[in-house]
Parts: sequence; C-alpha cells; structure tokens
Amino acid sequence: MDARPLAILATAMALVVAVGSPALAEGRNFAYTYGYAAEPAGGFGIELRGDFDREPGGRAELGYGVTDQLSVGVKANVVQATGLDALSLEGAARFAKAGQWPVDTGLVVELERPMAGGGPLDLQGILVLEKDLGKFVSDGNLVLGGALAPGGPRYGASWGLGYRVNAAIEPGIQVVYGDTELEDAYGNALFGGASVKASVGHTSAIGGLLFGGGNEIRGTLVLDEEF
Repeated sequence: MDARPLAILATAMALVVAVGSPALAEGRNFAYTYGYAAEPAGGFGIELRGDFDREPGGRAELGYGVTDQLSVGVKANVVQATGLDALSLEGAARFAKAGQWPVDTGLVVELERPMAGGGPLDLQGILVLEKDLGKFVSDGNLVLGGALAPGGPRYGASWGLGYRVNAAIEPGIQVVYGDTELEDAYGNALFGGASVKASVGHTSAIGGLLFGGGNEIRGTLVLDEEF
C-alpha cells in the first residue's frame, strides 16, 4: 500500500488537533458509518472524502438542513481511473431528537445516477442507529442497495464504537460487511480496523484504516465542515 495517503491523513489530523479549541463539529463519528447528527435547520455542511485502495477515488458532498430533523444533499463521486463516476441526491431523516429514544434512529435514502458507462439509476436506503453512552458512542448502519438495478438488491452492515478522549479526539474501531460505503467493489467481504476523529470548531477530520476482503487494505480520510 502506498504510504503517502497515510502521511496525508496523519498530517491533516495533526493540523486539526494543533488548533486546540473546543470541538463543536458533529457530523459522522466514523469513516465508514453514517452517524445520527446532521446539519441544523438552515445550516450547510461540506464533506470531502478520499479513498486510498485498489480503486482510488473520492467524493464531495454538500448538505443543507431543511429542519433540525431533515436534511438534503447532493454528492459527486470521482474515481481516479475514469473521472466523474456518479452524481447522487440524498435525503436524511432523524425520527426524534437525539437522546429521546433508547437508540437514536434515522434513515438515509440516496438516488444515484452513474456517469461512467451509462448504468441504471441506483436507489439505496440506510437505517442509521446510534447510542450515546457519554464517553463512548456506538453507530450502526443497515444497508439495502441496488433497489433499481437489474442485478437485484445488495445488502450490507457496518458498526463502530468510539471513545471520547476529550472534546477533540475520538479513536474507535470499525467492522464493515457487504455493500456499504465501501461501495460494491468487494462483494460480501468482511473488513475490520480503526477509525480516529479529530475535531476543532465546526471542522472535523476522520481517518479510517480497514483490513480484510482477502488481504486487502483500505484507507480513508474524511474532512467535514459545518457552517
């Protein structure tokens, strides 16, 4: 695996931590799992993502909070080999305010239009579950994808457990199976590894490193800004 992506990841996280002011950024807690928090009503969020693996690529997403419980977004996926790979529309709903239910529950629906190869539209639904335990936070996703694709539905799941060292640092572990944010390049492979979140102000950097799927290694860096 090329060591440069890991160096970029470490440098970006070090810069976030070095600022040293209290963390306000919410967003996701893990590199490969959606979290319960989202943009507040009238607020915007930008997420930039880089994936470093056998199919390097990235993603840019702009989200807007319609209400405190509902947000919408537009996303562009890029693959190094082919350029712009897909455009997506996304809607995310939280069913209650954080902490009101024993397990915070939400739903993300994404409609994707492939740009490379002229493939069919893809509809994906993600059930988002989160439990805040104070110093610990746990997020889980159940994924149903390919609802409009000729090949039929695809399934996946992911789970993360993080520990809040302080307001700025949150290391954790991740387990990912099947068709999730790993896309479908790995089929029904099982991955496990680490995820670290560093936050300052309204900005967070999340780095993830996964192992599995037949001795594959995946690295991811996510930068999240809310304004």
